[in-house]
Amino acid sequence: MKTYTRSGPAFLYVAFLYLVPAGLALGGISQSDSKTTATLVRLPLTFELNRGQSGPAVRFVSHGLSGAGYTLFLTEDGAVFEFPSRQQHRAAAVLRMKLVGARPAQISGAGALPGRVNYFIGNDPKKWLRGVPAYGKVNYKLIYPGIDLVYYGTDRQLEYDFVVGPGADPRRIALEFPGATPKPGAHGELQLAANDVRLALRKPTVYQMIDHRKTPVAAGYKLDGGRVQFALGAYDRSQPLVIDPVLAYMTYLGGAGGATVIGASQTSCAQCNQQNPAQGVAVDQAGNLYVTGYTTSTQFPLQKAYQSQVKGNANQGIVFVTEINPTAGALVYSTYLGGSVYDRGSAIAVDSSGSAYITGQAWSPDFPVTKGAYQTLCAPTPGPNNSMVGGCSSASNAFLTKLAPGGGSLAYSTFLGASHQAWGNAVAVDSQGRAYVAGFSNDQCDNLHLYRCFPETANALLPESLYNNTINPLAGNPGAAFVAVFDAAGANLLYSTLYGDKNPSKNANNTGTVGTGVAVDPSGNFYLTGFGQDPQLPTTAGAFQPTGTNNQSNGGIAYRGFVAKFSPVTGIGTGASFLYGTYLGGTATNEYNGAEQVSGIAVDASGNAYITGYTQSYDFPVTPGANDTNECGPATYECQGVGFLTKLNPLGTGLVWSTLVGPSSNVIGGTMNLIGAPRLDAAGNVYITGQGTYNYPVVNPLQPAAQDLNGGVFVTKYDPTGSTISFSTVIYSPSAGAVYPGGIDVDSQGNIYVAGGSTATDLPVTSGVFEPVCTGCVSRAGFLAKINPATVPIITEVDNAFSNIANSPIQSGTWVAIKGRNLSNTSPGRGWNANENFPTHMDGTSVTINGKPAFLYYISPTQVNVQAPSDNTLGPVSVVVTNNGANSTPFTATYQTDSPALLQWGGGQYPYALITDGATFIGNSSAVPGTVSAHTGESLTLWATGLGPTNPPLPAGQQPTVFPPLNTAPTVTVGGISVTVQGAVLRYAGLYQINIQLPLSLTTGDLPIQIIQGSFQSPGGVLINIQP
Repeated sequence: MKTYTRSGPAFLYVAFLYLVPAGLALGGISQSDSKTTATLVRLPLTFELNRGQSGPAVRFVSHGLSGAGYTLFLTEDGAVFEFPSRQQHRAAAVLRMKLVGARPAQISGAGALPGRVNYFIGNDPKKWLRGVPAYGKVNYKLIYPGIDLVYYGTDRQLEYDFVVGPGADPRRIALEFPGATPKPGAHGELQLAANDVRLALRKPTVYQMIDHRKTPVAAGYKLDGGRVQFALGAYDRSQPLVIDPVLAYMTYLGGAGGATVIGASQTSCAQCNQQNPAQGVAVDQAGNLYVTGYTTSTQFPLQKAYQSQVKGNANQGIVFVTEINPTAGALVYSTYLGGSVYDRGSAIAVDSSGSAYITGQAWSPDFPVTKGAYQTLCAPTPGPNNSMVGGCSSASNAFLTKLAPGGGSLAYSTFLGASHQAWGNAVAVDSQGRAYVAGFSNDQCDNLHLYRCFPETANALLPESLYNNTINPLAGNPGAAFVAVFDAAGANLLYSTLYGDKNPSKNANNTGTVGTGVAVDPSGNFYLTGFGQDPQLPTTAGAFQPTGTNNQSNGGIAYRGFVAKFSPVTGIGTGASFLYGTYLGGTATNEYNGAEQVSGIAVDASGNAYITGYTQSYDFPVTPGANDTNECGPATYECQGVGFLTKLNPLGTGLVWSTLVGPSSNVIGGTMNLIGAPRLDAAGNVYITGQGTYNYPVVNPLQPAAQDLNGGVFVTKYDPTGSTISFSTVIYSPSAGAVYPGGIDVDSQGNIYVAGGSTATDLPVTSGVFEPVCTGCVSRAGFLAKINPATVPIITEVDNAFSNIANSPIQSGTWVAIKGRNLSNTSPGRGWNANENFPTHMDGTSVTINGKPAFLYYISPTQVNVQAPSDNTLGPVSVVVTNNGANSTPFTATYQTDSPALLQWGGGQYPYALITDGATFIGNSSAVPGTVSAHTGESLTLWATGLGPTNPPLPAGQQPTVFPPLNTAPTVTVGGISVTVQGAVLRYAGLYQINIQLPLSLTTGDLPIQIIQGSFQSPGGVLINIQP
């Protein structure tokens, strides 16, 4: 439910009428439509004014909603949904929605979109339609007494709000769907079926924030025969109502007769709890979701498959790779990938073209590889006539496969490994198409069998000789992590190294090290993380934890995490120098201090590394101010286990912040066993998933807190400081069935994608998904979910945009800078065309000042610039930012009659000024390169805001077609002396041009310059450099 907070009487926004397709008997989306749908989802939903492209009863038309291809017609008293048949000679299916008892309303488009729509149909130009305007919203004013109706779209799905004003009665709202019988759904939604069409109205979820506490408001549907009304519980009409997070979709993924596991990595860790959740899910720029894992089902759902058959014994498992469209309504492609023995997919990444990169473990000698790939034999061994043959089935290799966009072919596929066991646990891809793989190998060799050595490049950090039994006979190889970098063709190994104990002979009793995570930053630096028991890992001087701690009775160490950073590769076997290496874990030296199990890593553009994992150490390093710094357990008793999320600085020398994750005080019960790799959004928020328990902390959850010990899969969002959880929920089965994590990702709009597995048939699946019923839950099925967390915007400052003073007064028509967090999901930010009228909505962001829509020029997560709306109010006014339906707490600013401020170079000390020839910029060349000093007697042009009304007046948000003068010309002083104002006009919306002449009597140097309008003057500290 969405509301916009206003000062004065509160407005109730009944926005739960979220209409989505629930599956079509018309044939759904054809294969040829799938990619088109993915592209359209990135476009805004548009409403065209009817100018003859539809029947006379239609006021607005919208095409292609929800990726299902239906058309919406808005009429005086309702809406019509038309679904074209994909079967020849069959008429379109139609569903009508009627507003019962509605009165004639003023219907208008809002949020004009750039560009116009043209209809050039037929060969008669007289019948062509040109320049049809399109809008982002349609308003029905006073459709019921005191109630407005607004249609708009989110991700090309239709939403519509009933805006209930003070004193209005929401019980007057009633809907009918002629020919359809509404029925309640299992999850509170409303199911409709008519004319071969099924639709669903999603369940409303409403709450208010009162005294900083979340107060739910009961909301649901009330049915009276075929009539639908809305039942709202008691609510405080003086407080805003806020949107809850929306489960945009949840679907099962699997087939009957076998299990489906998404993104499970291997660890080879005797103390570790279970298979660690790897990064089994990735999302592309269009919102398509990619998933990998393994399945033992021969009935796994396939679509445009590269490989449509299981080659061997399905009970052993085969890799699958699946892409689903942005609404989860259809598979884009889904394929098996494997040979005749046993293969599993651990992790997946996707590049900007839609190519998918998969890594995992292959036991099959006939696992699909491509000609010219780096390694085409699995566990190569000598064959007849000096040939090499594949030796897999008794050994395993890692693999790296790149699927071309659409999934129908392999771009390349290669093995990586030697004669024993190796597997890939994580994969990343950079902007050049180079793939980075992390994993584990226990390959060892001798001088007579060098082919048994794990493949490394000449510049490897640890040489192959460490595990060469001829050179180092006592070493063996209990296992080492590895990181490998492949070129864009998969033909060359640019860099490869093992990462394990530097002295395996001395420490042969330890059980080795495994790589669980890999990442690459925009500069090409790449990172490896994992954990192990080796006490002499490669580390660097000054690292955060350069040594492992001997804290076991046998002199060894418990499992400890590690992080390593390498410089960019520059060629085959060149570059990739070792930048830092550090342990990460508890440091106490007693037998009660437990182990760490590191899960994964993400990095930001600055080179900070974010590491997740699980700890049993009571002294795991945390930082003051982090979200959870409670010790995991007492110093004399290892804790049962808790997660951690740590941000390591770019040099690896210290922690930026570090927090524990999960229930506090985990000595007794409430353990958190698994945690997956983290993911970041552009604003620096961090997202994690894993397997939690009954008391896992939740914030604004999708489901009530779990009450059973089986717990479920948690999804948690931390702010960039690691101090605040802004969203957290647990996905679980109401019947206490098992639920497992498989990976997480986030898109540019802040939507969260999570995958996992379950044996439960009662997960909260949504309508219209491609697999709403679990067919594989007898063994285990996968699930996929998309969550809109509805992050609440936070305003920290409202300024006159030109003043450079925090919380400076503003005025009607002034340019205003609003600063804070979560103000927009558009990152790094975008602006509007300064020559056009300004909109009131951009990319889901809007602003109200004193309850009136402001006009947007620039939006970003941390700053929004608007022109204040026309308003005669003086004194305190309320400023509210709405980001995709979530409202900020009102922020109080001050309106005054005038709020003069000069536009300055880069926000510095010198005003943006020109000589009136329009070609010479005035400033101070030492502070503003490219500018020159002003001279006495010259005429200059200045720019300012906050100077008041013009004659004739111009409403805020509109660009002047002529340049009206100010009602009252301002006074300008330089060095305290009034100068001649030659003219003052409104040149752009909210931006005034002032021409002045400098007197000959001015002294030289930097002189203060100010504008005085009415009783107010512009802020001090602005200077103009004067020369004779």
